[in-house]
Formats: sequence, C-alpha cells, structure tokens
Amino acid sequence: MIENLFPTLAILGLGCLAFPLVVGVPLVKRTHWVNRVPQLLPADDVPEKVQTWMTGQRPQFEALGFSYLGLFVMADFMPMLTSYVGLYRHTEDGLAAMSAWIDGGTHSLHYDEISQLFEGKRGLAINNSSQSSSWQREGFYVGRFPWVQGIEPLWRIHRHLRQQQYADCVGSAVAPGQEMDSICRHIQQEFEDLVKEGVYQRDSQRYVLTWPGAVHMVWRNSFPGKQLHHAQEMRSSRHIASELHIS
Repeated sequence: MIENLFPTLAILGLGCLAFPLVVGVPLVKRTHWVNRVPQLLPADDVPEKVQTWMTGQRPQFEALGFSYLGLFVMADFMPMLTSYVGLYRHTEDGLAAMSAWIDGGTHSLHYDEISQLFEGKRGLAINNSSQSSSWQREGFYVGRFPWVQGIEPLWRIHRHLRQQQYADCVGSAVAPGQEMDSICRHIQQEFEDLVKEGVYQRDSQRYVLTWPGAVHMVWRNSFPGKQLHHAQEMRSSRHIASELHIS
C-alpha cells in the first residue's frame, strides 16, 4: 500500500499545479481586456483616503527636485479598476515620477515609482509596489523594492542604476504641457508591442488576450509561477539595495 502513496501524491500535486491553468486561463481570457485609447483626466471626485495618501507623498518628491503636475484618474482602462495617479516631472529629460493608487473595489494597491524613458525605446523604472507586473518589455527594466519606505531610497536606487547601466543613454525630452499625451502614447505603444509578441490582439475598441497571453498571465499570478518569479525579482532587488546599504 505504501508503495502507491508517492505516485498518488505526485498525481495530486500535479493536479493542484494544473488547476489554476485549467480553470483560470479560460476565465481570464474571457474577462480581461484593456482599452485601446488610454485617457488620463484631471481627478475631481477623489476618495479621502486616496487624497490623504497622495498629499503625504508630494513633499518627498518635491524635496528631490520634482515638480507636481497634478492628480489624475484613469478609469475604464481595465475591467473593475480605477487608477489615481499623482504625476511629477523633473528637469532632467525623460525623468518623471508618480504615486499610484489602483482601486479594485474589494482591494487596492498603492506605490511610488521613479521612471525614465530614453531614446531608442529603452527605459528604467524603480518602484515599491507589492505586485509584480505580468509583462516584461524588451529594453525596459522595472526594479521592484516592496520593502522600501519613502521616496529618497527609491531615488538613490534609480540614480545608481542610471549611472551604472544607462550612463550612455539620452533621456527622451517631453515638451511642457505634453506630459499626459506622452504617457498615454507610451502606454498604448506598450500594448502594441505586446500585440507583436503575440500575447494580446486587437478588437474594435480593446486589446484582448490571446490563448498564450492568458496562460502567461495566469501562470505569473498564481501558484507556483507567482512565487517563483517573486523570489527571482527579490534576489536581484536585494542585491542592488545591498550595494547602497538600503535595508
């Protein structure tokens, strides 16, 4: 009897691993979409908890030389999500920052990010989000440091990587007053690139997942794919932070 135990456990284990893919992939493919025309609009009716958090972040960015552009909202971009974004720009070309609060109704996510776009379709972004992105674009590095509190350590990490790995890159200049249009174009281009990679496809008004895209999204956001990717990200992030003595 005991000799049958381990094959049985192995089959059960494989079944548990396959369950999110078998059940989740068709569901995600059917329900997930992205609006093909992203819009950032001035935020008028902002929940108090969002406004309070955004207000607390602003002095930290301004102390580092960022200029506040305003609080904006992106609604109806993805199903059941509303994103509030406090935006900042810097005098250095291509350098910007944001405080983001993503409201999903029953749950929310908020984080800060410092990012820079370079000529030649390259980019560097450093944030303290607790949630990993489902996608990784070629030429764009996104470093995630979820344990880091405060903007100044994120700034130090960004400067460190900028000097180490992007010293020869030229920032993409954005004319004053064109920031919102530039961000929306960048988001749209990101999804056009994902269409070329075969994980999204276009319909009349939206980007929708392909079957390979749905498999990838479920794998990256469920056990064990989520845990494996998180561990890999954190090893890299902890190494970078240790070089700057950021704990």
